[in-house]
Amino acid sequence: LRHVLNQRWRFEVHAGDSAMAMSEQDVVLGVLKQQTAPLTKDELVEAVQSEKSMPIQVVMASTNGLEKQGAVEHRWVAALKANVYWAVHRTHTNSKRRASAVAIVGFKTPKSAKTLSKPFSTPRSRDKPSTAAAAVPLAEQVATLRSEVQALQTEADTLSGLYDTKELDAHIDNLHKYNEMKDLAQDLLGDLAVKRGITVQDMHQVYDIDWD
Repeated sequence: LRHVLNQRWRFEVHAGDSAMAMSEQDVVLGVLKQQTAPLTKDELVEAVQSEKSMPIQVVMASTNGLEKQGAVEHRWVAALKANVYWAVHRTHTNSKRRASAVAIVGFKTPKSAKTLSKPFSTPRSRDKPSTAAAAVPLAEQVATLRSEVQALQTEADTLSGLYDTKELDAHIDNLHKYNEMKDLAQDLLGDLAVKRGITVQDMHQVYDIDWD
């Protein structure tokens, strides 16, 4: 009987801890889903703490857990000198999520410089064409469109020489690894600060750390 009671007590404690962790992750995910734009780490902590009182370490631990589940993503934004976090919408395809992440980081992927295999054609308007447009000879319209296609092709060739998509992917992966190591270091500094009874900023001064 004592063995059965001990097993039941351990199960209830474990279930309570799991429910508490899930509740904290739900708060973080709910806050991110309400946003119309990604949040920096400080903005995320402030928004979560306005919903539920929890330490910064718990907020970031919940965020990291959601990221491992694929529910949250983050990227480093050089212009802000900070990580930004956003909720992943399950209805989006991987390609759309990838494009969204690249856009947040601030890179622009050029179009592939391939020769057009079909003649360029513009969408037809349902409205009746104006008299001025109808008066332009068809041959002149074709020549104008061909000039536009040639200009676009030249621009695509120029952009393809400036960017390498493989190098861009490798750069993004390296940034992702750097951000993970930096977050881990911040969490460790936070734990040390709590044990010593000082702030994280004081820990930066102790170890002479300048994140900028």
